[in-house]
Amino acid sequence: MDIIDLTHLIDENVSVYDKIEIPYISELTNVEKEGFKVSSIHMVSHTATHVDAPSHMIKDALSLENFNLEYFLGKATILNVSSEVIDIEHLKTIEVYLNEVNFLLINTGWSKFWGTPKYLMNYPALTKDAAKYLSNFKLRAVGMDTISVDRYDSKDFNIHKILFNQNMLPIENLANLNRINKNIFDFICLPLKYKNSDGAPVRAIAQL
Repeated sequence: MDIIDLTHLIDENVSVYDKIEIPYISELTNVEKEGFKVSSIHMVSHTATHVDAPSHMIKDALSLENFNLEYFLGKATILNVSSEVIDIEHLKTIEVYLNEVNFLLINTGWSKFWGTPKYLMNYPALTKDAAKYLSNFKLRAVGMDTISVDRYDSKDFNIHKILFNQNMLPIENLANLNRINKNIFDFICLPLKYKNSDGAPVRAIAQL
């Protein structure tokens, strides 16, 4: 059994949108002085590998703590694609697997730019038609190795809203998707549990 960590490390080198704070981790106590180490962790709700709640984009919509735990674990399949635009034709190549899983993960190879300015610009994204096409399947979430499921220059965030309206959650900033070598595998992405969560970091793993 192989377990692959699909989660980026949270540190001061994470990629974040402009005007979003980078994480700040400081030491409050240490073993030498107080006899125990305690750290303070300051970060926004959409730091590093994370899942978005409908309340992130839609007023009065569900927050993450309103979803049952089972919503964040199940069977997944992967789409390997190098195109800047991910359309229906790409998705149709894995249609047989989409009928059998709870999660779609999209490996674009973009995670190799993690921590660099390039990561934030011109990354691959789903088309509106492709996002709507996913309503044909019983998916709980769509995960990508990019900072957003919407284009970098999007102002209306249509892809997010299309997915939310189909009861699908976006999972963003996944890592190591290139290490997955099976068409169907077990996937877990448990978010931090906090009140009114519009999004939360996850520890995402694939079990092959």
